[in-house]
Amino acid sequence: MGDDYDSRNHCQNNGHYCDKSQYGELGFWEYLKMQIHLIFCKSCRQYRKKNKKLTQVIEKAGISTLSREEVEKIKSRLRQHPEE
Repeated sequence: MGDDYDSRNHCQNNGHYCDKSQYGELGFWEYLKMQIHLIFCKSCRQYRKKNKKLTQVIEKAGISTLSREEVEKIKSRLRQHPEE
């Protein structure tokens, strides 16, 4: 990962496609567009590489997040009892 990577410089749509790809949410046409774009865009290739590495580190560390259900329960409790 070279010093020439600037996270503000990756292309917005392709960054979104890379993120979706990591979570298995990318459709065929999005995948195809992403792959074509990656051929030409060094910044996006570097973004994808860094993003994959970050995901691997998080998975290895065993970090997990709340499910949607758990988040909604917390929101509901906060609405019902905001003073607690």
